[in-house]
Amino acid sequence: MERIPVIARVEARCGGWGEEKPVAVRMGGHRRSIAEILEERLVGPPEAGRPVHRVVRVLLEDGDELLLERRVPEGEWRVHRAVIPGSDRLSGGGHGREE
Repeated sequence: MERIPVIARVEARCGGWGEEKPVAVRMGGHRRSIAEILEERLVGPPEAGRPVHRVVRVLLEDGDELLLERRVPEGEWRVHRAVIPGSDRLSGGGHGREE
């Protein structure tokens, strides 16, 4: 899977157990609501003190899919346009730009 960085901003609400739940993405001055969270996982080394990333694959109301990535426990969201040839699953890869 290829990740294409997107300049965008993620709107999130506090979900269960204090975890932020993404609800919309602002791109190009337009607010695009998230219709569904398709997949969510933590990625990173299990070593103490090393950063872990939360990766969320979302479906927007207009049918586009995006990958949202955030350093845990705190950090800015990164937004990637997902290019997943022949697959509907998340894959590892590089990082994009953050807003």
